[in-house]
Amino acid sequence: MKTPPFSGRVQRYDAVDSTNDRAHAALAAGTGAHGDAFLAREQLAGRGARGRRWSRARGGLCLSMIARADALPPAGRWTVAGAVAVHDACSAAGVRVELDWPNDVVAGPDRAQLAGVLAESRGPATDYVIGIGVNVAAGAVAQDVARERPTTSLAEQGCTLDPRSFSDLLLEALEGRLGEAAADAPRLFEAFFERCHLRHRRVRVELSARALEGTFVGLDPDRGVLLGSATYGLTALQLGHVTSLDALELTAD
Repeated sequence: MKTPPFSGRVQRYDAVDSTNDRAHAALAAGTGAHGDAFLAREQLAGRGARGRRWSRARGGLCLSMIARADALPPAGRWTVAGAVAVHDACSAAGVRVELDWPNDVVAGPDRAQLAGVLAESRGPATDYVIGIGVNVAAGAVAQDVARERPTTSLAEQGCTLDPRSFSDLLLEALEGRLGEAAADAPRLFEAFFERCHLRHRRVRVELSARALEGTFVGLDPDRGVLLGSATYGLTALQLGHVTSLDALELTAD
């Protein structure tokens, strides 16, 4: 898979309905290029994975980046790139975070959600938009969203950067990780696995019609989630078929 040159163009908004919608509109108009970024401090109609709302009050960071390639990207490629890039940016800002499969960035002892990633395509299958929402200031998540699950922010984790400063770190990280997604996907997926709090833990994998249990032993860009079990050995589950990985308290098969 090859990508065009990275544009590095940035469009900033104070408040917007959805940065993903703005990026898709640019693609539909024929003006969107690989690496175009759309950022806002407040988002009113954002979306997360599995239909969740991901709206964000002022003090957050909403970023959508166009990713284009010469071929259909394998399932999960851009989402993984976005999640690892957020981890990179948080580390550069001095904040310790972990990744939660497949698209969340979590922090703190209760692994509260700090950021989320959603990659989606609405037109040609080779054109994607990677949407990223990061809680920068305390209270950056809308109250109705915060009630759905534990959340945290960079500020609550001791970071003093404002959204603009953090966005500079994230944009730099995204350029590198999108390039890696195209040129060295195994390395990218290994980076996600090493940063995932579920690595080497016993997990339950939810599929469309059944669930499997085993040890999460790896990620492969072509084979998917690698699950080990004394019962059925090593099993590879395609990323597109896996809906969630949930840690189990059990320690043996």
